[in-house]
Amino acid sequence: MTIKSIDFLICLILAVGLYWVIPDRFKWKYLLLLSLMFYASVKVEYLFLMLAFVLIDYFISIRFCLVKHKSSQTKRLLWLCIIINILGLLAFKYLSFLGNFLSLVFGELPIFIKTRDLQIIIPLGISFFVFKKISYVVDVYRGVLPVEKNFGKLALYFLFFPSITAGPINKAKDFLGQINEPKIMDYGQISDGVALIVLGFFKKVVIADRISLYVSAVRDNMVYHSALTVVFSTFLFAIQIYCDFSAYSDIAIGCAKLFGFELPENFRRPYFAKTMSEFWRRWHISLSEWLRDYIFLPLSFSLNRRLKQEAYFFVKSEMIIYFLATMTTMLACGLWHGPKMTFVFWGALLGFFLVMEHLIRKVRRRVRKLLRHRKGIFTFISVFVVFICINIAWFFFNTTSLQQAFTVITHLSAHSGFYYGETESLLYITLFLLVLLVTEFKEEYRSSKRHFSVDMNALYYGFLFVCILLFGVFDQGQFIYEKF
Repeated sequence: MTIKSIDFLICLILAVGLYWVIPDRFKWKYLLLLSLMFYASVKVEYLFLMLAFVLIDYFISIRFCLVKHKSSQTKRLLWLCIIINILGLLAFKYLSFLGNFLSLVFGELPIFIKTRDLQIIIPLGISFFVFKKISYVVDVYRGVLPVEKNFGKLALYFLFFPSITAGPINKAKDFLGQINEPKIMDYGQISDGVALIVLGFFKKVVIADRISLYVSAVRDNMVYHSALTVVFSTFLFAIQIYCDFSAYSDIAIGCAKLFGFELPENFRRPYFAKTMSEFWRRWHISLSEWLRDYIFLPLSFSLNRRLKQEAYFFVKSEMIIYFLATMTTMLACGLWHGPKMTFVFWGALLGFFLVMEHLIRKVRRRVRKLLRHRKGIFTFISVFVVFICINIAWFFFNTTSLQQAFTVITHLSAHSGFYYGETESLLYITLFLLVLLVTEFKEEYRSSKRHFSVDMNALYYGFLFVCILLFGVFDQGQFIYEKF
């Protein structure tokens, strides 16, 4: 059962109805049961595995209470927990990739061939699950979060069914506190939740899944298409992955609201970003903050303590630290998405863009100062340049291999013409993208000046619901980020 299925929606309505009837003290236990049933509906064997992983974090965090804070023993326990979590992620997600890499380096040895050819079914949401677990034990170790001594509540945080598949990666301190709060039915919160679910389904089945018909057709034969078709397909993929992933986040946040829980905002109109760093404050916000808090900042502080000189080979230490921390973080981000060199290259390319932006930050300030009376022009140019850079990265993300990507690049001038696909489908895409663009433009630039009335909001979401029924594409499978 997937989160976009009719079965899920029917079960959700029934579950919400029962949730607000049962006594308050049983609500979190009921949610835990729902989350376990949701996970078991996908593959029951992996449910027991996930619970075993939760037990590890539970006992290690309890152990933190019994020894001196931040002692060598707690540090060893912390690293043991992190290593176990990472090894679990590696075993399920990267073992065949590792075998392929080692066979390339050391030759076709039998052990590498067997490892490469393993067909392992990846547990649902393993990447998001592991990152939540690491953040929990690190926050407990740092003392910013008290130990959760109730195993059931901790399991609910890790396995909460709206967010287990593809996030958001919410912090334990934000979620665990909500479990203990008395739940009172808030009709405003519930209506907001329904609105987000409708918006999410509109983005997914009306825009993203319809775009995927065109993008998939081009990707499967990309080397035979013209440069114009490849560029247009890459642009559409940028829209597709945004609508697809933000749709899941909207539905997850909306589902949580129906049960009286708040999950963090995960997307904030990322294609309106004026800088690369701002893009990452708007795109997959929960992952960006996780990477910042648990990789970038710790690595930056560690390097700062170790680099004693102001400069090395005429390069300032500050620049060396930023380069190493940024590239390490973005390579980790690429690898997190999956065991493919295209993802690694995508991460490295985005890291390069961030470093270059850091290098020219003074030039950018001067240009902004020169255009201080033409802020609109400067904003448009900045947004356009960032969008182009992001699309270059999306091109590699969307290809099946680096070999295909570079083959396509070298053959861009070999073909002419333009692939239209289904003209009617392109017309629908254009119309509904305009609806989304107008909505996001209003939210970005007009939200503080003007709000829609309740009646207008009801009319708007009613219109989206009708579009879902009339124009939705319901046979395009899972969300993109369910694979990660």
